[in-house]
Amino acid sequence: MAAPAPPFLPPLCAMAITGAQTAWLPIAAIGGLTRAIGKAPTAAALAAYALWCKMDTKAWRESHKNDAARRHGFWRMLRAYYPHRFIKTAPLPSESHYVIGVHPHGTLSVSMPMSFSSDASDFSTLYPGVDQRVGVVNLPFFIPLQREICTFSGCVSADKAVVEFNLAKRRSMVLAVGGAAEALLAGRNDAMYLVLKDRKGFVRQALEAGAALVPCLALGETSTFYHLESELSSKLALWMMKNVGFSLPIFFSTRVLLPLKCPLTTVVGAPIVYPPDRMGPSDPSFAAKVDELHSLYIEKLTELHREYAPLYGTASDQVLKIVTGAEAQKVLMSRSSRL
Repeated sequence: MAAPAPPFLPPLCAMAITGAQTAWLPIAAIGGLTRAIGKAPTAAALAAYALWCKMDTKAWRESHKNDAARRHGFWRMLRAYYPHRFIKTAPLPSESHYVIGVHPHGTLSVSMPMSFSSDASDFSTLYPGVDQRVGVVNLPFFIPLQREICTFSGCVSADKAVVEFNLAKRRSMVLAVGGAAEALLAGRNDAMYLVLKDRKGFVRQALEAGAALVPCLALGETSTFYHLESELSSKLALWMMKNVGFSLPIFFSTRVLLPLKCPLTTVVGAPIVYPPDRMGPSDPSFAAKVDELHSLYIEKLTELHREYAPLYGTASDQVLKIVTGAEAQKVLMSRSSRL
């Protein structure tokens, strides 16, 4: 039996991945490089790096997915920090491919690396033959360290064309469907808010590609950070979401550079199988089928919540509220205006 890891390693891994996600670690590294070799050489190196990022389209379109990187012990140490558990409720046959919707997004989607973009939870063993990619925003593919973590762990751009490209190659896609709007509500402690009521794009993509939909819950995800809630910060976050394509809530933790130590549980549901194998937008019944599948998806996700939230969820996970993007903005601003 392997010796237990030193107790300082899991927090160190959590600090490292949070530093990479929030970019303070790459910024610190660039600052150190500047001090070591000077401003001009550092600027030249960054320009060359930016050019390489632009030329290497495979990184954000397909990824440079690397099994050795995904199985590195770092990810298991990260998993031990919270701790994190992974629950498989049904098999995912390898002859099919899938669109796995993960809810909620959370502040930084900290469950994603431990569940899907690494093998810390033994995804490849639990679902043999399923070749998945994780959709993320584009910005990390242009930031040192973030880019390398993303591309070697199997992350790709969440842009519509990239998702469709990978589904066409019969790869499975893992998507945080609620996106930026949902991330802004992650700091609330009164309910689990899912921006899903008007999110049907992932259903259309699955139907067009003949991929089965798989609902997934990330319990504890919204309890990993506190959010600073004010009218000004909320307006700024909404402006960023509208004009930049992602939101950055002002968040913090009582553990300084570490996420809050909160038990996390990823619950992967059963695939929703539907005939026919594939249907295009030109089909007269396409829109009706999308609505039908969207309703069925919400029903199955609600069933997952009803069964597993009482067992593994935090206090804020116990009440499920499924809202539209507009309703999410109202919730955010109504809370901020009262403070």
